[in-house]
Amino acid sequence: MKVATERELSRLIDALIDVEIQLARYYHVMIYFVPEHSGTWKKLSRQEAAHARSLERIHRAVEEEPEKFTPGKFSDTAAKMVVDEVDDMRKKILCEEVTPQRAISFIRDIEDSVFEYYAAEVVRTDVAEVNEILETLKAETAEHRRLLKDLMEG
Repeated sequence: MKVATERELSRLIDALIDVEIQLARYYHVMIYFVPEHSGTWKKLSRQEAAHARSLERIHRAVEEEPEKFTPGKFSDTAAKMVVDEVDDMRKKILCEEVTPQRAISFIRDIEDSVFEYYAAEVVRTDVAEVNEILETLKAETAEHRRLLKDLMEG
């Protein structure tokens, strides 16, 4: 693999790790902002932190055998924009500048974007463990979308 492609993969996975960490932080704030759903927020926060750890495993796999990976249809720039948007909204929540309904709607839209990232094949590989991790991330993100939709409708 070319060094440039390896760097691209590293930047991409690092950016996704940042997205997952930022989502975990957001859901942690939601525990206090919308306490009637604290169980849901705790679950989502834990899962997002676990997603970051899973992506770290993928990062290590890429570092160990970069020739087995190619970048998918995703940009680290898009991930960085999501990180900034989530952080901005988290700050607005802390300052109570948004309603709980708006905070839930916002994060549901973000989860839709994150799902699209995983559906668009973040990385391409034949490494079974990595593909299993990516499928798990996609399935759990789809569940997050469902939970948030239920909160919006409930």
